[in-house]
Amino acid sequence: MINDLKSNSYTDIVIQFNFGFFSIQNLQQIIKENLDKKITIEFHSVKDIKIKEVQISLAEAKNELKAIHQIIVHNIEDLNILKSFDLVKNVILLPLGVSDIPERKNEKNEKFTLATYGFLLPQKGIVELIEAFAHVKKAIPNAHLLLLNSLYPIELSNNYLKECQEKIKSLNLSQSITFRYDYLSNKESMSLLSNADLLVLAYKKTQESASAAVRELIATKRPILCTKQNIFNDVSDIIHFTKGLNPNDIADSIINLYHDEVKLNSKKQKQKEWISEHSWQNTSKKFINILKRTIQ
Repeated sequence: MINDLKSNSYTDIVIQFNFGFFSIQNLQQIIKENLDKKITIEFHSVKDIKIKEVQISLAEAKNELKAIHQIIVHNIEDLNILKSFDLVKNVILLPLGVSDIPERKNEKNEKFTLATYGFLLPQKGIVELIEAFAHVKKAIPNAHLLLLNSLYPIELSNNYLKECQEKIKSLNLSQSITFRYDYLSNKESMSLLSNADLLVLAYKKTQESASAAVRELIATKRPILCTKQNIFNDVSDIIHFTKGLNPNDIADSIINLYHDEVKLNSKKQKQKEWISEHSWQNTSKKFINILKRTIQ
């Protein structure tokens, strides 16, 4: 990428930064060598992160970041983190978008179906959700759990798959859980999620600043229950939260919503309004306008 930028006469550069894509040193080099161009950087997250036990912070590149044309972040928390680095004047807030798909007809399922979604990684809390479901099943005999958690191409994900499978087997839940860890198309995933009665994200603490998965769930217009993690702060008005983070707390929250249908569906209108405001159509227009202002 650095060589490509050197060998071409670009006037504007747009970079999507993720700590997994570039090192801080790479980022600094890219900026220093292209200060004659208008640089826009969109950050997936700006929180400090540990990679191989080494603490990494964007603060190391604050001087270079001050020199670029604009920085795009997706939530208030990231905005405030950059402010603490004295990065204010060139920072723009652009919330992530969401799809708008047809709402399913409000028909009662024979089973009370719970579903979750996202890559199969430990921070997603899939094992804890399986443990919670064991408690739910005792209170709601017709409950069923759908795990739409595709493998991520790293060993950690494969190991976590084995852990999840062993947990399902040890709790004797094989007949009550559908586990899809193959990669499904977005259309197929949304169709399956739209038929669930309650969507659950049992995340553990994460460095991510915003969740793409929860936005996919919001698009279905189904009730959503999440653990109390900062990653869900920007959608807190349109989802339900668990009482706590352990499996018992997650189970209790699911059971309480099951027995209170009014509360279960109480976020629906706010969800629809939020989807209308944050649709990808509107978000993409805002992004294009940001870039157009840069070119002018």
